[in-house]
Amino acid sequence: MRYQRLFTEIAGLAGLYFEHDVSIEYSDERRQGVLVTVDAAVFLEQSLADKPDAENGSGRSEKQGPPGQRERFFQPVDQSATDLLGDYLPEEKRIVIYKKVCESTAESLGAPYEMLEHLVAIHEISHAVTHLGEEGFPGSGIIWEFYPHADLWDKELFAQIYPLFHSAQNNDQATLDVFRMLSLNQLAIYNSWQIYQHIPLREINKLLSLTRLKRFCVWMDLDSSRPVPTRAGASGASWKEASRSAASCKDKDP
Repeated sequence: MRYQRLFTEIAGLAGLYFEHDVSIEYSDERRQGVLVTVDAAVFLEQSLADKPDAENGSGRSEKQGPPGQRERFFQPVDQSATDLLGDYLPEEKRIVIYKKVCESTAESLGAPYEMLEHLVAIHEISHAVTHLGEEGFPGSGIIWEFYPHADLWDKELFAQIYPLFHSAQNNDQATLDVFRMLSLNQLAIYNSWQIYQHIPLREINKLLSLTRLKRFCVWMDLDSSRPVPTRAGASGASWKEASRSAASCKDKDP
């Protein structure tokens, strides 16, 4: 498999053992049957237009609209606005990369297609590894049992932070550049890594272990309780507060 080594490397970063066959496929359509090229074209056109214009000296492009327009790209959203570039289907143990939308996204960002595809693949692989990777020893059966119904913010945090650590540890500056470039045009749910980027890997892995135990937690209210990163930096709860919250609600049932 083209990306097989990445499963092993991400599992190693996360302190997990991964021995599953997860397929990687390419498609032009999302699982809902909607052409992703349409979704991505609109999303990218809006987010790329939401850039400061150095020429007019106002710090805001004339095409940018009212001052409050920028903030809407960093507000909580439902799942229909996620998974534009790729998808991990946990029930099927399958990863789908949406090739056409990756091509249009790479062109819009001015990034090499191969680099963006690699980044999407490692993001989706991180989903699979944090879901199915076993803690302790091979065959322990200790996985993220409640993954299909877990909080989206939790799942996307780890699917973002491990590619970041992986690229940094491999001195892969090209992938890091594309990662940060793409993040500037993504929603808040994909930017919570900003809170954790300087935290030691061992602490990230502890947080993952605690998070995988959770069934339900009130503090995950997307409308009010989640820290929302901004382009200037992350705000809201610190990583230590997040860890304490994860630990305090790990045994709660829905």
